[in-house]
Amino acid sequence: DLDSKVFDGFSPLENHGKNLYIQKCGSCHGEAVGSPSQTRANNGLSVNYADNGIGKRTGVNAENGLFKVPTLRNILFSAPYMHDGSLATIDDVLEHYSSGIQNHTNLSKELKKDGEPIRFNFTDEEKNALKAFFATLTDHDLMNDERFSDPFKR
Repeated sequence: DLDSKVFDGFSPLENHGKNLYIQKCGSCHGEAVGSPSQTRANNGLSVNYADNGIGKRTGVNAENGLFKVPTLRNILFSAPYMHDGSLATIDDVLEHYSSGIQNHTNLSKELKKDGEPIRFNFTDEEKNALKAFFATLTDHDLMNDERFSDPFKR
């Protein structure tokens, strides 16, 4: 049962989102959320990237289109999304994973089945549950800490 892992402090919607996250997203972003399971990956944002990411730096074709996998801490406050900022909202991100994954040569194996990109086909309820869970990943202390208010201040 998808909702068998229940956190007492979470609402039913947040728990549902947490379990969806573990099942669908945790293999790359990390089940424990704090540290990604993968350090670099291709999420099928495009078939042909203008920026080849890690492959541009290394010159290794197998690394073309690979980018750092981020932690999802404060994810609702870090728009725009993806390495190039091409997805404006978290809804755009969820739609990408729901129906828009492209079959890049180096698409991560976690996003393939039988050589084709998978489609998570998230329902509106699942998208809302994921967003409710993502809200639990907000670190309000960090977000409000004066030390981090000016990124240009040393």
